[in-house]
Amino acid sequence: PPVAHNQRIDVAANFDDGPTPVPPQLRPYDAVGRIQNAGRTRSGSGFLIGPCTVLTAYHVLFPPGEKASRKTEFTFALGHGGSREFDLVLKAKPIFWGNFSYLEDTPTEDFAVLHVPSCPGRMFPPVALVAMSLDDIEKAGGRLRNAGYPMGHSMGRVWGDDDCTAGGAHPLAPQLFAINCDVTPGMSGGPVLAQIEGKLLAVAIISSVVSDTGLDGAFSTVTGSATTDIQRYNMALPVASFLARLAMMGLVGQ
Repeated sequence: PPVAHNQRIDVAANFDDGPTPVPPQLRPYDAVGRIQNAGRTRSGSGFLIGPCTVLTAYHVLFPPGEKASRKTEFTFALGHGGSREFDLVLKAKPIFWGNFSYLEDTPTEDFAVLHVPSCPGRMFPPVALVAMSLDDIEKAGGRLRNAGYPMGHSMGRVWGDDDCTAGGAHPLAPQLFAINCDVTPGMSGGPVLAQIEGKLLAVAIISSVVSDTGLDGAFSTVTGSATTDIQRYNMALPVASFLARLAMMGLVGQ
């Protein structure tokens, strides 16, 4: 049954069998790519918000206890039968990010923007961002989708959950959405999409799960091993938290 920490939250405490593959040539999934930092085995997800601009989560670029990588790649699994799983590997550079801290309560700062000099958004149309409240999402039908590149499961495809819901504020981080989209490690930074007037728009990004047991595991997107109901909520950072700053910096649609 749903966990009633907040009467507005109506998300299941258990999950389906995990995300399923989505043909990346379908819009807007063709704008979603994998982010890989040089010399690291872990990866995350991100998506084009302009011809040369990618949005992701802060903790994807700057994992706890690790130095910032000077070399970052934004890669697409085109799924067109190429000889490599990731057919298009592009250089990317972090240029703007939130004031996120692993030691302080700053969940709305878990975002970062990369510049991709080759501007793949000229080939793959960027995803439009929209600042929506939970009430706005509910009025639009309340159904969400997510997308990303789960580690070890990409198989040349974008993966996601095409039918999930948003509840109320996360019980441990009320600034964030609680969602029941299937999320596994590697999908952080990917978009959470809502269908508005026939178009899929990004209303949030996949962020993290807050643990009630301290720092260990507090910023992992995996929820299947949660030992308490409260940890089973996935967190989505609403675009409304940082869209004005991106616009002020000229990073939307660029």
